[in-house]
Amino acid sequence: LPLKHVLKPALPSSAEALLHANYAAHPGPKVLNLGMPGDDARIVDALRAPRPQRFVGVNYISDDERRRHYIDSRVPEQYDCLVYVDETSALEPLDHLDEWD
Repeated sequence: LPLKHVLKPALPSSAEALLHANYAAHPGPKVLNLGMPGDDARIVDALRAPRPQRFVGVNYISDDERRRHYIDSRVPEQYDCLVYVDETSALEPLDHLDEWD
């Protein structure tokens, strides 16, 4: 059966928490050019410091989230661009299942 998961709030020092705080001040989807940040230099500079970055794949195990779903990273060293969307919804199967609701 498909499962929906609600993620725990981001760790306070994480890249996700930093991006969420930036979103609160400047709502809307955000595209950060990490190589040439322009108006986003402050947030990109903050992402240069090592911070926990969350990865969630097929299996989400919230009991041991820090160990299983976070790695320490310097985001601008990993990516050229970052797209941040503060809230999303679960993907739904193409074939509707009553169990999904």
